[in-house]
Amino acid sequence: MACNSSQVQEALGSLLTVFKAAAASTPGDKSTLDRDELRALIRCQLPFLSDKKDFEEEFEKFFQCMEDTHGSNVDFKEFMCLLATIVMCSDCRPSN
Repeated sequence: MACNSSQVQEALGSLLTVFKAAAASTPGDKSTLDRDELRALIRCQLPFLSDKKDFEEEFEKFFQCMEDTHGSNVDFKEFMCLLATIVMCSDCRPSN
């Protein structure tokens, strides 16, 4: 296995780029996503989630949990935890 630019390194760089673009899309803190920025990111980048009939309800549950424990915005670390949870959830994987 070659140790040049790895797939994981490239994927992390892409995720950070997407996160930063979403955070910069509206006035305010450019290092976190607010509720609307995160919802827009999910709708654009993860349509298989936002197309689910209970998306809004699940999204609100997630964000309420975040507000109770970490404040009202999501930083990159919290965003990565959300993505890891999505990946591990077998019901959430897009069908190919």
